[in-house]
Amino acid sequence: MYVKATTSTQARFGTLDASSFNNDENVVFVYGNADDSYVLLRGCNTADGTPVFDAYVNDTRRIEIEANGDVHNASGVYSQTSDARFKENIVDSPSQWEDIKALRVRKFNFTEASGYQTHTQIGYVAQEVEQVSPGLVKTRYEYTEDGEEISGSDYKTVKASLINVKVVKALQEAMAKIETLETKVAALEAA
Repeated sequence: MYVKATTSTQARFGTLDASSFNNDENVVFVYGNADDSYVLLRGCNTADGTPVFDAYVNDTRRIEIEANGDVHNASGVYSQTSDARFKENIVDSPSQWEDIKALRVRKFNFTEASGYQTHTQIGYVAQEVEQVSPGLVKTRYEYTEDGEEISGSDYKTVKASLINVKVVKALQEAMAKIETLETKVAALEAA
């Protein structure tokens, strides 16, 4: 099915016929003003191991999200808005040393009932992280098709990207301690 706008932009929704990808994959094409200027958002067939979602821009895959939740981005980086023009009250972060020391990296597998893949993994347990640093945990909820929160559906997620920032701060602190110790050792050896 095509939906054509009054301008030079058009969108196509539907399933593919196996000429480009696999049969019955759900797709959305949004074309610019030329056949080679488009964005493709594709929902895929998880039975054959293809991604659940991927996005193409002008024939180049930009991001892929697999059925197990893995995210792949072959040629780009993940970023967040960080320009100083959008910030105020900028000061050095306090120490993150104790928080990072207190985080427990665990080995586990998800239960079958969770719906996630059950292979052995390493990571965090949200409730344990919440005891160390509550700001690193988010409570999520499931909703009905009408947008109503399902009672008792709450579950916790860990803001892993924030842990990465805390790790950099703790690493900087460790590097400073190492450099101080190196200076003291050099002075002792010179004496």
